[in-house]
Amino acid sequence: MNIALGFGQTETDYEDNLGREFEQFVKSEFDEVCKAHSFAMVYDHNAKRIREWLTSKAGESRSMADQFDESDKPPARYSSFHATLTDSASDVVAIVDFTHINRKHALSPDGWGLLQTKRLFHVSSTDHCLSQESEATK
Repeated sequence: MNIALGFGQTETDYEDNLGREFEQFVKSEFDEVCKAHSFAMVYDHNAKRIREWLTSKAGESRSMADQFDESDKPPARYSSFHATLTDSASDVVAIVDFTHINRKHALSPDGWGLLQTKRLFHVSSTDHCLSQESEATK
């Protein structure tokens, strides 16, 4: 992530944590597929559960940000995101638009600073299932 004045590790950590959570959730969905079939594939029901999870996480983040926006004593920095999920037969990609707020930005006359970033998080069912097979044969 490119760092902008008034933003930094806090925002990077928020994005990286979401990426790790997404990857762990998707891989847990793929575990079911890897065990049930000799090939890796993203099925509609897996994609639906992943999409629901991502939509729920995004809704939670926006709800918290809305509460902070209206609060008399909000935290100095907070973030939220919108996300879109796309999938193919073997891949799942989350396209995430982050909004980071700094309510005590040193260079802003009113103290508010805004940073918007976009990140892609990709998980391949083929790579995951192959790594599961190689771990099982050790």
